[in-house]
Amino acid sequence: MQRRVLVVDDLDDTAVSFAYLLGNLGHLVEFTTHPEAALVIARRFDPEFAFIDIGMPRIDGWQLARLLKSDERTAAIRLVAITGYVRPDDERKSRDSGFEAHWRKPVDVARMEALLADPAPPSTPEAIQPRFL
Repeated sequence: MQRRVLVVDDLDDTAVSFAYLLGNLGHLVEFTTHPEAALVIARRFDPEFAFIDIGMPRIDGWQLARLLKSDERTAAIRLVAITGYVRPDDERKSRDSGFEAHWRKPVDVARMEALLADPAPPSTPEAIQPRFL
């Protein structure tokens, strides 16, 4: 199943390689290294998923997630935190910010493909538990 996916990471190499991988898996992908631009891209591109780095300057991934979830045009995007931040408090912040999953870099490709194949987001608060690697 082809998905529309947004990748947001402040490191060029990471954003480009992750977008390239997703594209080679058959998905339509847009990426940016600027969290501010992600808001504009998300409104225009209407992604189903967004893989977002947490540790970015100016607007961190948690702030970006809250902004996306607070906008009716982007609130339905399924958000996945892709990060090196792995303390329990970081995982709680991701969940509280609207992320469906909090994954440690590097991402397990099989797990990512399984999530992208999932037809619908979790519908109950109990189901919205972080999926950790």
